[in-house]
This record gives sequence, C-alpha cells and structure tokens, in this order.
Amino acid sequence: MRVTLNDVSKVARVSASTVSHVLNGTRHVNEDTKQRVMDAIEQTGYIPNLMAKSLKQSASNTIGIVVSDIRNEFFVNIIHVIDEEARKMGCQVFVSSSDENPKKELEIIKAFCERRVDGIIYSPTKGSDQYSVNYLKKSQVPVVMIDRLVGEDFDWVGVENYGSIKKLVKYLADFGYTKIGFLAGFRGISTTEERIQGYLDAIEELHLEKNKDWLITGDYRKDMVSEQVIRVMQAPTVPEAWIAANNRMIYNAMQATNALGLKIPEDIALAAFGDFEWSDYFEPRITTLVQSCNTIGIQAVELLKQRIKNPTMPAQRIEVDSELIIRKSCGEKRGDLSKIHKNQ
Repeated sequence: MRVTLNDVSKVARVSASTVSHVLNGTRHVNEDTKQRVMDAIEQTGYIPNLMAKSLKQSASNTIGIVVSDIRNEFFVNIIHVIDEEARKMGCQVFVSSSDENPKKELEIIKAFCERRVDGIIYSPTKGSDQYSVNYLKKSQVPVVMIDRLVGEDFDWVGVENYGSIKKLVKYLADFGYTKIGFLAGFRGISTTEERIQGYLDAIEELHLEKNKDWLITGDYRKDMVSEQVIRVMQAPTVPEAWIAANNRMIYNAMQATNALGLKIPEDIALAAFGDFEWSDYFEPRITTLVQSCNTIGIQAVELLKQRIKNPTMPAQRIEVDSELIIRKSCGEKRGDLSKIHKNQ
C-alpha cells in the first residue's frame, strides 16, 4: 500500500501537520525535528503528492518541452540548456517528441496541460495551426515557441533564417560557384520557407544560374531526399555546390555524394545551416552557419518566466544571429570555373 503522510508522522513521532510544514516550508520547524521527519521519509519511502501540492499552490514547478524531432542534435542541445536553466528556477522539465506529427503533438500538449505544467516550450510541426495552436489559445497556458513560429500570438525564440541563408549563398558565390543547389527540408513551416526565400532571393540578386530542380524539399529523415540529389547530380547540368538547410540534411548530401563516388570539395562543395558536435569527424570539415543553442535555450526560459508572471504582455520575438564558420568543405577560392566539376 502507498505510504501516507500519517505513516511518516508516526515514525517521526510528530504530527502530520509538522510533516507537511517540513515538506512545504510553510512554517519554521527546528532542525532536530526536521531531521527526524526527513529520516522517516527515507525509512518509509514516502513520495510527496506533487499534484495535490500544485492544486493548492496553483504552480507545479514543471515545464513541458515538445520538439518536432528529438533525434535531431539541434533540439538535443537546446533541451540540455533549457533543463539547466529550468533547474536554476526550481523547475523540473518533461520532454517529448511529436515526430513531426501534429496529432501526436496535440496529445502531448494536452497531457502536459492536464498535469498542470506551469508553461510549455515547443517547436511546432507542420499542421500545428490546425491542432495544437487552437487548443493552446483556449487553454491559455504560457507558451514559448522555439525554432519554428506559427501565428503571431505566441512568444518565439529562434535563429534569423532569411539573411543567414543569403549570407551563405553569397559566400559560395564569392568563391566562384555559380550553380548552387539547396536541400531545404519540410515545406509549410516557418524556418524552411524563410530559408527557401533567402536562397531564391540571393540567387536572383547575385545573378547565379537558376534551376528549379536544384531546390529539393521533403522529409529529411527518409532516403528519398538523397535519391533526389543523386538524380539531380546525374543530369546534364548539375550544381557545383550544395547547401543543406539543417544538420540532418547533411546526411542526405553525404549519402548521395558517396553513392556517386564524388569527393568533397574536389568534385562538389558542401555547406550547411547548423553545426553539430560530430562535425569534427568529417573530412573535410564542413563550413556551417552556427545557431547558438545556448542563447536560444536561455532566452526561451527567460521569456517563459516573463510570460508566467505577466500573461497579458504583448507577444515577443527574439531573433538570434547565426555565425558563419569557414572550414574546408567548399575548397579554395577559385577563378577558373572550368575546373570546378570533373564530370561535366
């Protein structure tokens, strides 16, 4: 049978109310008595009913985190930062992944709300506007979106996408590349659309070669993306460089180049949006736009704290600048474009 507060009080030889005061810090209890209570809790294996406590105090000291893909290193790093920051404010975190499924995302968010989390930090998936967003508006639970944004009614923290991709395209163009492909990821989410628009505008403004087949979108978790890259690279005219829109897309690019027997950067240049710890093991190391997971995580927790204290404040958007880290995957700056591709 479950150990009760009364069981603890009997072992500690104090009243049940004294045990409650020790657990909740609601009244001063002398150190000897407090120690007897703590010893009794350990001896009996008593587990405090935090749900009942949260009902009384209107706060559970918990935060729910929902990410679109928990296997993505970008989200793993942000979750780590959020967990550290939440602990500083005396909160525990619950973490779950929607796996890019808006119905599953809604189920998770409902479960968090039913457990009376104090707030939710989450990265929406495609279709969130038809499911979770409407529920969250009605529930009025404090919410901060990270990475992706749906609507204008919620706080958001994420990297600046449009200008960052333009910066990366310009970097490749300055190297002498005029044929640049883009692996963009899921359509219909804010990060993808902003990065695609930055890519298209940069191609136009820099007068680079345009080809609709060089913009590849889709589920980065499936082989079909690398298969599309292989088809493009077997066409009469092929890109001289690829940009991967996220670290998961790098897998697809590497898989395709390996299948074709191409070398980086001798046969094809590669750059990416998003860094990752295991990038040091690639040879050559990949030029990337780095997103500060540390800044995003810290700012998300800070925004959530503000939202909890002031539910009616205007929605805030915090854009975090990216940093271009130049490595070896784009080769040396070249002027003789005839040598860029051996297979053309």
